[in-house]
Amino acid sequence: QALYDDSYISLRRGQYEDAIRSFNDYLKNCGNHGLVPDARFFIGESYYSMNKYKEAIPEFEIILKDYPESEKCPLAMFKIARSQRSLNQPKEAKATLQSLIKKYPNSYITTQAKEELKDIK
Repeated sequence: QALYDDSYISLRRGQYEDAIRSFNDYLKNCGNHGLVPDARFFIGESYYSMNKYKEAIPEFEIILKDYPESEKCPLAMFKIARSQRSLNQPKEAKATLQSLIKKYPNSYITTQAKEELKDIK
């Protein structure tokens, strides 16, 4: 738990490289602890915050594939779509947002996804 907490503090401080390193250490040492999907999400979030969208997308995709029941899934999909837009992949972003809206119609992020979808030409 301490390693996870320290990693999260690094993330909050904007020390993204440190956060990625620490969360990866946590994932290597934690087994299948309940915070694994969150740690994976925060690795993706760290890459995303550094505008490293190509690195962020696979991290978010792991959550969707390996932890489909995680509460982080809708937000991970949203971050994938935003990353795709930033990588000038509007068709992919549109498909991701449409999938998010369909799969998680009651998620708090769905309203934002609908707005984002309107902006894609």
